Amino acid sequence: MASMAYSPSPPASTSPSASASPNSSMHNPPTVERLVSHYLSAKRSLSSISHVRRANDMVTIARALIEESAILQAKNVFVRRGVDQQLSVLRDVRESVDRVGEDAEVQFKDVLRSLDAADSRLKATLDSLRRTVVDSSLGSVQALAAGTEDGTPKRTLHDFIDTSAYDKLQDEVRGHIDERNNIQDELSDTLDAFDRDLKAVALVLERAPSEHAPGEGNTVPNADALEITPTASLFRGMEDHATEMAQLLQGLVTHFDLCVNALKNTEGGGEAAREATAHAKDPPPATNVEESLYREHARPPMSEEERTDMLNVLEIDAQEVEDVVSEIRHRAGEMEIQFEQLSQHISSLRTTHSGLRTALKLLHKLGDAVPDHAYASQKFLSAWDELKAEMLAKTDSLDELRDWFENYTLSYRRLLDEMKRRQSVETRKRRIAEKAVAEIRRLHEDDERARERFVLDVGCYLPSDIAPNVGEKAVRWGICPVEAGNEGDVEEGRED
Repeated sequence: MASMAYSPSPPASTSPSASASPNSSMHNPPTVERLVSHYLSAKRSLSSISHVRRANDMVTIARALIEESAILQAKNVFVRRGVDQQLSVLRDVRESVDRVGEDAEVQFKDVLRSLDAADSRLKATLDSLRRTVVDSSLGSVQALAAGTEDGTPKRTLHDFIDTSAYDKLQDEVRGHIDERNNIQDELSDTLDAFDRDLKAVALVLERAPSEHAPGEGNTVPNADALEITPTASLFRGMEDHATEMAQLLQGLVTHFDLCVNALKNTEGGGEAAREATAHAKDPPPATNVEESLYREHARPPMSEEERTDMLNVLEIDAQEVEDVVSEIRHRAGEMEIQFEQLSQHISSLRTTHSGLRTALKLLHKLGDAVPDHAYASQKFLSAWDELKAEMLAKTDSLDELRDWFENYTLSYRRLLDEMKRRQSVETRKRRIAEKAVAEIRRLHEDDERARERFVLDVGCYLPSDIAPNVGEKAVRWGICPVEAGNEGDVEEGRED
């Protein structure tokens, strides 16, 4: 079309006038009917103005959307970076609270190992006491230790001790373990609440679409990974389409004006156009240009050569009308797609912005709860330090109790040694006493015989008043054991 800017477009149906070649029209000018047909086709093509108006509206709206997109993009990147930074800080706080619990857990296991080791040592000592049967040689417990003739078990060292202190220690240790579990549960509840708040923020961020190019997946990158979407490219494409559509429409208007001018300079053209328009199935609305066609007026002077050139151009342009209309529709469809992509992207930005604002509110709420979480951590640490000291003290108590039982066992063994020593001393005493008694008896017998000889030899010569006791028998001496505590009452005596 010589007077229309035309660019390739998808295939379109060819108008009936396309079969007439330009060369044939030069020798055979188009008839009134053909001119009317071109006129009606040109008039119908002007309905494409609705696409152009729609294109203008979309470009106007898109321009405002581009501005909003730039603002939202900047806000979202800024807010997302702030959200990520705050989340990082809160996760560090959460990890520090969790680390307190983990360190306490390690310490608790160490304390338990110490308690178990001390308890095992004490139990081993008690088992040793159970296996140690009391020696039957021990005087006061001899009957009990020896057992009875009916097979009653002999008594052991364990039977003579009081284990209530050990039972009390075990109960106290179990109480400390329960108390530790309780404070650990309280810390776990704090961490669970912290985690729920963090997950709530993460869930809001996951549900908020990220800034992605139209047609791409809804991934949620970090703030530093957000890419600026090609909204400017979309807008430039829409502007190009709108400009081209306006130019194509201008070509259609020019072609329509050419059809009107041709009919004006053709005898009976105006009447034929009126009649054809009246009988059209869907007559297009009249235009100011068309009304001038029906009125009687003086035709401007036009030479035959000018008229021929005009008709040749008209014939050439008429063959391209349908293609131009199809091109406008195609570009209008492309603009609708681009506008929809741009609208979806803006909607995504708005949703993201709303989600980020919600995440900020949740973060502020979580930030207000951080002091409580920190206090819970300090409270747990203080309670655990106190409890750990008490549990370590119980470990020392178990070791002290074991030492006592070990000393008890050692004392029993020393007792056996002492009993053997005493028995040995008593045996030696008895032997010495027996030997002394024999010697005393021998001396007594010798004394008796000597006395008898003395009395026989000189007794009859001595007056009785000089030595009244000269005829008495010798004093008999003996050795006997002395009960403890009666040493002061012992006198040397003689036997009668």
